[in-house]
Parts: sequence; C-alpha cells; structure tokens
Amino acid sequence: MLLVVATAGCKMLSASNNPGDTCSAPSILKDLVGPDKDPEFNNPEFAKSWAEAKKRIGVDGLSKILVESFDPQTKRVECSASVNVADAPESAGISEDMAREILKANLGSSQAIEIGLVGGKLNVRVRYHISPLADGSGSLVGFDDPEVIGKLLFHLALFLNGPLEKHESSETPDGAAEDLQSTPEPLPPASDSATLDQVKEEYAAAEEALNSTWSALPAEQRGQLLTEQREWISSKGLPCRIEAANTTNDRPSFEMVELKCQTRMDRERTEELQSLMGQT
Repeated sequence: MLLVVATAGCKMLSASNNPGDTCSAPSILKDLVGPDKDPEFNNPEFAKSWAEAKKRIGVDGLSKILVESFDPQTKRVECSASVNVADAPESAGISEDMAREILKANLGSSQAIEIGLVGGKLNVRVRYHISPLADGSGSLVGFDDPEVIGKLLFHLALFLNGPLEKHESSETPDGAAEDLQSTPEPLPPASDSATLDQVKEEYAAAEEALNSTWSALPAEQRGQLLTEQREWISSKGLPCRIEAANTTNDRPSFEMVELKCQTRMDRERTEELQSLMGQT
C-alpha cells in the first residue's frame, strides 16, 4: 500500500508560538511528505511528473494556510492548506471542471480534503495536524488521511504528465463502503479493440466474484474482517495505476494494464476470503 505519510520527530515548536506560525513553519511542511516514500518508476517522464506533484503537496506548494483548531491543553494544531494545482488541468488537456470531477470521483468524500472550484479554477485544500510528543522531544506531523493524499499525488502527477482525453466520471453509489462493493474508478478512454472489451468483462466478473464471496461469509466473520476489507478496497487502486504508469504512456494501453492489475488483485483477494470462509 502506498501512503504519503509524515515523518515523526520534527523540531519541537515552543508552546508559546502562534498556532498559525506552527502550521506554516517550513520544518513542519517539509516533514509532511518524506523523501523516502517514492515508488520506483521505470517511466522517466512519469517519475518527473511525480516529483513535481510531490513538491506541490509539500513545502514548496502549500499556500493559504489556515488554523482549523487548536487545543491549548495538548497543543495539538489542526491545519489546512491549498495545494498548488495551477496549470495541472491545462497540462492534462481537460477543463477545470473535469479535473474537479475526476478528483472527486477517485478521492471519495474524505473530510481530510476539499475539492472545488474558486473563480472557475480548480481548488484543492488538504488538512494536516501537528501533535507535540509527551516527552517534549519533538512533534508528530501528518496528513489527516494519508491514503487520500497518496491518491491525490498520483492524479496530480497524471495530470502533469501530459494530455489526457476526457474521462467519463462516475460516482460511488450511496452505501458502497458499507456494502464493500469496490466500484470501478474512472478510467482513461476505451478503445474499440475487442481485447480491451474482454479485459473489461474479466474485471467485471472478478468484481462480481469478490462481492459474492464476501456476501457468502458468515455475518460474524464479515464483522471481524470489515476493517481489513475496507482498507484493501481503498488501497488497491493506486498500485495498479503506478503499474500502468510504469508500463506505457499510451492511454488505451494504460487502461488495459490498470484493469488487468485490478482483476488480478480481485482474484487474489477472492481466494484469500474463500480460504478464510467459516474460520473464526
């Protein structure tokens, strides 16, 4: 699972400091995206776009920083900031509104991120927090939802990597998280090739088999596995996009690689759940 997580142990800030200064301190912003979290890319162009996207979510790209809350007893500060998404939709060859819809469909409804339009331009705000350690040796710094930040990082890199044809946006049905149905995410445009159609059919069949296997588990066992299954669903998309980005720059080929990867992961998870069936 790829996560963009903050590092621990940044320099402790004085309790008397203004919370606003704490949120915008360069040492804090630098710790938000650690240097050792990059996946390996064999696609140089995408690796370059990834590095640029990472800068925009870190110390060099966050702006309009606000204090959302401050606990005077624990000194915990909740902050929010705007991500530098300027020219990203233009680089991708899509409208600001389309970029917003793609991000909203893929990043979900996490309270740790706000996606909208301001003055007709894409606007993305993220939330993070700073919590002093009990022994006074430093602070823990982190995004409120590292997983969704990982997804944002990938999509921003994808936008910066070059023109995309228009995506078809989709919305996750209400209650999908509770039903644990891993709804296919918006994908690059489909080609007319029979091979791509076959890959789509295989993916749909793998999704159906996975959901059927989950539903067949005893209720007690589903309850025990609920957190694990939700984490699996939320984490499976990003590795497949990275695999596709490492394989090709061609849009239809990208779609095929991503779908094949997700089909493979669905089948592996189905086998895991089948092996656990009836165990308590």
